Amino acid sequence: MVFRSLPIEGPLLLAPAARNGQVSRRAACAALVHEGIALSEHFMRSDRTERYDRHVVRGLYCQVPPHAQGRLMQCSQGAVWVVGVDVRTGSPSFGQWAGVTLSAENACQFWLPPGFLHGLCSLADDTEVRHRDTRPETAVCARTIRWNDETLGIEWPVRDHQAILLQPDDHAPSFANVIDWFLYG
Repeated sequence: MVFRSLPIEGPLLLAPAARNGQVSRRAACAALVHEGIALSEHFMRSDRTERYDRHVVRGLYCQVPPHAQGRLMQCSQGAVWVVGVDVRTGSPSFGQWAGVTLSAENACQFWLPPGFLHGLCSLADDTEVRHRDTRPETAVCARTIRWNDETLGIEWPVRDHQAILLQPDDHAPSFANVIDWFLYG
């Protein structure tokens, strides 16, 4: 497994080593822990799978403390563009984002640690996204921000009029509502 840094500190792209081909999420979780990236987190044993049609947009969302979660994502069918936004107060990259394309073909995985909003846009019909979280989702700790908030300037691979939004994403508040959700350092 090869860890590739992205333009902001925290999120990582995990690519399979050329000789190995695909790597399971379980093996990727073990590698993250081994490298000390997710040392203090414990991955849940179960994976979640979600299916999306082309142009479905999810997020931006996260879980805040005390149920903050890291997320390891992989696309097992079709293709999806995923994004992480730094919302750690005091971080040099606060409000900045990094996006990558995951597909069944590239077999890459995307790691987002706690302190980041995450979102996605399905690039193909019948796309299957699998993820493993470090903590279960809890409604009281769930936070959502408008996917196309102008403050963030995220370069989504879909236009506003093409995006198919799901609840609660279609009525999410602006990025200005992110106030001390996470502290940097």
